[in-house]
Amino acid sequence: MHSANRLGLDYAAQARSLGDPTAPIIDVHSHINGPTAADIYRRVADLYGVSLTYSMTQLEEVEAVRAILGRRVRFIAVPNFTGEDRKHNHGPGFDERIKRFHELGVRIVKFWAAPRGIDFGREIGEPDLLRLDGSARLKTMELAADLGMIFMTHIADPDTWFAAKYADAWNAAYVSPEAFAAKAAVLIKVDGVARDLAHLVASDAAIKAFVTNRVGDF
Repeated sequence: MHSANRLGLDYAAQARSLGDPTAPIIDVHSHINGPTAADIYRRVADLYGVSLTYSMTQLEEVEAVRAILGRRVRFIAVPNFTGEDRKHNHGPGFDERIKRFHELGVRIVKFWAAPRGIDFGREIGEPDLLRLDGSARLKTMELAADLGMIFMTHIADPDTWFAAKYADAWNAAYVSPEAFAAKAAVLIKVDGVARDLAHLVASDAAIKAFVTNRVGDF
C-alpha cells in the first residue's frame, strides 16, 4: 500500500461497497496532468461511476490526457503556474495560452484569485497581478470573452486556511458579472461554508441576479 494512503483504505473495495451511483457523476474540479495520472484517474472514474470530468490540465499535457480519457474529459484553461516569470505567466503568457487552449477546443478559463493567488503578485511587487479588477487581468478577461469562453473564478478558501496562512479572509476584489454578461457565463468557486457564499452574493445585487439567472447554464 502506498505511503500516501494515510487512512489505509482499499479504495477499489470501497467503491464496490457503494454500488453504482444513482446518476452519472460529473467531476467539475480536477487537476489531471500526464498519462500516468490520467490512467489512474480513468480507473478511479470507472470504479466510482464518474462519467465526465472538467480538468485544469496544463496546456502541454492536454493531448496526452485526452488520448487516455477521450470524450470523458473536458478542459479548463489555466496559466503556467510552475514557470519562474510570474508576471509573464499570469499576464501576456496567459493570454497566449488561452488562445492555444481555445484552438484545442477548450471553452472554460479559470481566473485564480484566491488569497494565495493575491500573495503571488505581492511577492514579486505586483499586488494587482491576479486581482480580478487588475488592469492586466481585465484585458485577459476581454480576450477570453471575445473567444466566447466561460469564466471560472476561485476567490476564497476554507476557514482553516485563513487561520493558518492568510491575513485577509476574502479577496474582496471581484468583477461584477454584468461587465461580461453579454459574452460569458461566470462560475464562482468559493471553498468555504454556505454562509460565506450567501455573504458574497448578498453583497452585490448584480451578482445575486446573475447567479440566479445563470444557475442552469453550467
